[in-house]
Amino acid sequence: MKFPDRIFAVGGAGKAIAMELLESEWVLRGILEPRPDPPSLTVTILDTAEGEQNNDKQRIADIRQRIAEVEEEVRDTDQGRPGSIEVKYKLVTEDIRLDGSIDLLGEEAVPRIAEGNGMDPENWWIKPQHINENLDFAKGVVRKRGLGKAIYYKAYAEDDQISKYIDLPEKGKVAVLAGLGGGTGSGILADLAQHLKERHRTAEITLFGVLPNHLEGLKENTNAFAALSELEYLSLTDEQVFKDRILLPIDPTEFDGKTGNRIQTDRFLEEFDEAVVYMLASYYNTEGLEDPFADAPKYAPFTIGIPQILRYNVEAINEARQTFRGILDEKQEALQAEEEIYTEIDRHLDKHFGDGETGLRDLDRTDLNERIERVTTLLEFDLFNELNYESIAIFEDIIEDAKEESSDVAQQVDTISASVRAIDATSRDTGQFVDNIDEHLAEIIEKDLTLIAMRKEILSRIKTVDDKKIRDALEFLIGTGSANANPGVRLQRLESELEDLEDRREQLETELEEAIQELEDARDAQSEEVKRLVNNWERNVENDVARLQKIARMDLETDLNTLRSRLDEFLSNIVNADTEDEVEQIAESGVRDALDRVQNDLNEVGIDFQEDRRAIEGSLSELKQGRVAFFHMNQEEGTIESIAPWQSSTEEEKEQAHKDYRMQNNRLDDRGIFSVGPPGGQFTAELTYNESNVLEDVEREERTLRDGVLDQLREQAEDPPEDLLRELETSLTEDPDKDQLRDIVRRVFRLEVGETDDIEERRDKLQAELTDVEDRIEVYDPTIDLFQRLNNKREVYEEQSTSFRAQQDDYSAEPSRSVSTESDRHVYIKNMQPEDVFRATGREDLAQSDLLNSREETQRVRANLEELAKNARNEEYTSLKRRKLSRGRSRYSDMKVRVSVLSRAISQLDSGTIDVEDIFTGAFDIGSGGNRASSPYTSWASDVGGPWDIGICVFISGVFLDNIKKAVQADGYFSGYQQRQADIGDDILVHHSYGLSDGYYVRRKNLMNMEDEDDVAFFLRDEPEITQELLDEYIEMVQTSE
Repeated sequence: MKFPDRIFAVGGAGKAIAMELLESEWVLRGILEPRPDPPSLTVTILDTAEGEQNNDKQRIADIRQRIAEVEEEVRDTDQGRPGSIEVKYKLVTEDIRLDGSIDLLGEEAVPRIAEGNGMDPENWWIKPQHINENLDFAKGVVRKRGLGKAIYYKAYAEDDQISKYIDLPEKGKVAVLAGLGGGTGSGILADLAQHLKERHRTAEITLFGVLPNHLEGLKENTNAFAALSELEYLSLTDEQVFKDRILLPIDPTEFDGKTGNRIQTDRFLEEFDEAVVYMLASYYNTEGLEDPFADAPKYAPFTIGIPQILRYNVEAINEARQTFRGILDEKQEALQAEEEIYTEIDRHLDKHFGDGETGLRDLDRTDLNERIERVTTLLEFDLFNELNYESIAIFEDIIEDAKEESSDVAQQVDTISASVRAIDATSRDTGQFVDNIDEHLAEIIEKDLTLIAMRKEILSRIKTVDDKKIRDALEFLIGTGSANANPGVRLQRLESELEDLEDRREQLETELEEAIQELEDARDAQSEEVKRLVNNWERNVENDVARLQKIARMDLETDLNTLRSRLDEFLSNIVNADTEDEVEQIAESGVRDALDRVQNDLNEVGIDFQEDRRAIEGSLSELKQGRVAFFHMNQEEGTIESIAPWQSSTEEEKEQAHKDYRMQNNRLDDRGIFSVGPPGGQFTAELTYNESNVLEDVEREERTLRDGVLDQLREQAEDPPEDLLRELETSLTEDPDKDQLRDIVRRVFRLEVGETDDIEERRDKLQAELTDVEDRIEVYDPTIDLFQRLNNKREVYEEQSTSFRAQQDDYSAEPSRSVSTESDRHVYIKNMQPEDVFRATGREDLAQSDLLNSREETQRVRANLEELAKNARNEEYTSLKRRKLSRGRSRYSDMKVRVSVLSRAISQLDSGTIDVEDIFTGAFDIGSGGNRASSPYTSWASDVGGPWDIGICVFISGVFLDNIKKAVQADGYFSGYQQRQADIGDDILVHHSYGLSDGYYVRRKNLMNMEDEDDVAFFLRDEPEITQELLDEYIEMVQTSE
């Protein structure tokens, strides 16, 4: 691969192309590759834009570093020595004094500059109106060619270092890169070339000049016209400082020098700079050909260059895959941090907060919608669709189905979560992933959607947190809270609140202690009086209480039941006795024992049972006597007595027995213990004793005692509380306990002596508040620990998420990194995707791949090359007014087409694939092609270029100024020049360069119209005639010195 020995990049446009060349990996490797006779390249950048110096130097430092790295990588002593690349950078204004206008206009400065450049001081062309007083060169000389030339002359005279940069130590080929519309490059290029020629008269210097878009501005148009006029003049006068003048139109970039769509135009300008590198390679790699640019007429010194690149986007895909692998790694780290945050917050909520009311706010719903949209945006990424990633369709369907099922985002999240769990999209069984990035992408999206579901639950549960500071802290950790306060401020708020709570706890503990002590003191003060009153009450009711206790403890009912049983037994024995003796033998002891027990019970509680006892004991005797009388009433008479006419003794006894029986019956009825039946028939009797009377007496006594106790308390205490009286009565009713009674009465007297309700109420309130504060402290402590632990994870999450989104946005916003080809608008670089992307990926370049072994692929290459070749017929690319010039049977035959195709895989492209001659045959007046310089069409191929590029560069030589559309059109260079001259008059010289040091400048006075046959005929004559008439009639030499 050949490049010129020296490249001089002058001004902004030239600098941009040089930087692109030096940053092109294929150029660096092509030059540095070891060989027996290695090439060398020196690139010298000259500029006046002081404001760009720092950026330029950093960029050059990076370039030098990369050159050193590549040199080390390719070093192979067996193959020879590596080539060399040297980069020089010179800010022309750097080492000269430019403090004010005096440094360009002063009486000392002008002679010194003139002497240093061998010129007459009288010819110094700079005037005060041409410069700013403070000589601000932050943006260079700002489209003033004459000022650019003046700065260059001053540097040449005063800066001894400039000669080290403007030097040709050996004979060789030189390329000068400059823009013709600016001030620095366009103003210096002629003098630069002349200085180089002075060092080596045989040096071949070629100008690669960038033509400005006519829409850039009046000054740019004026500069371009002046520069083209001067270049034409140099050719016409045989001052051939340039071997060739390659003009490079930039109209396809639509750059207008204003505000426009700078993103798009900047991308197109970058494409242009990259394509120009191919133009340089095409120009200097013409082995096996006569000089294809020789023999151009002096009056038609210009060659239009149209560089374009057909690029397989394999490298972009590989770079995109590699870049996006890194982007996905950022996303994965972000998701990992996010999952840890959610997990810990979920545990925190479980432990410290209940199951209060949950739900989503509108803000939360918006948040979830945004998260789903982020996933959708990721799924819509061009690279994934270009590579037909399987994971895209899986998750697109999941999200689309969820949105169709419900318009509510909460339900959408639930549906998505369920679908992700059900499908297991990251399993190999789900689908065959295209590559590991496809699989990794599936894992990332699955995790992202899963975390959205977790986020929804967290957002819902955070609503249960009542404490605003804690809620704000938790919301901040998950990225939904206000971003007004930084983490340190939020942590400080939590710690401050905890400190306040701890201070409040300490204060409450102190106040509670004081309240308890106050209560105890109050109670102690009351205790003696209360004790006295209680003792008095106890003394007054001691007997009554004791009797109540006895009543409660005695088992009177059992003893009464025993008594009744004994009476019933006694009665049964009486009724069942058959003889008077048996009656007499019936014992009364069982009844008397039972009577003793009952009487003992009643005596204990002070109830008189003696009357009842006498009645019962009397009834025992009377029942016996009644039974004996019944025997006597029913005895039979003897035989003699029965027939005797007188009253017998038996009858008398019966009568007496009847009397006795009636008497005993009456007595028994009076006593109410037993009752007997009528005197006739069978003896009957029943127990009529009613023990309930005894129980009623006891209950009556018990009630009397209770009332007495209560009345005693009422007498001693003024208006005792009814609740305490009821409590006392209940205690007396059940089983009176002295301690319990004493406690109740003590409380009554305590209230009587002095109330402590206010103190007790205050104590209770303090205790309740203390409990609440301690509960809050129990939450704040772990919340602060949680915040401190998770804030680092939150920062990681935010940084990684922000980095992921920024990289994704940057990638999407950077057109040069796009792998899409279907809708890709191009101007100089056309991307082309292989039919089988993965057949090409993994290879270093097009030559190593087997893509071009496919007939279909070579046909696609052919079709795309033809499309690019057709651009060279488009006036936007060529800037030609007319491609064919003729009058009658005469035609202009000096306009020639040269086409170069460059590719590392050139040997795999047959001639039929890269031959585009037929594209130009009808468009230009060319006959059959060949490889001679005189041939109207010439083509050649070179095996150089980027790894996946096929460069096609079209040169159209033999172009004269009047056929450059930008120069002649109504709003073009010439009309701009005329308007500018009308505005500034003689100061138009500041837009000129050549000749100023000799006291003049040159320009075209007028242009010819190539739509006019007579004007066309002007160029259909012999070269000397055309040349002389142009010099005599169309070119003006304007004197500048008096």
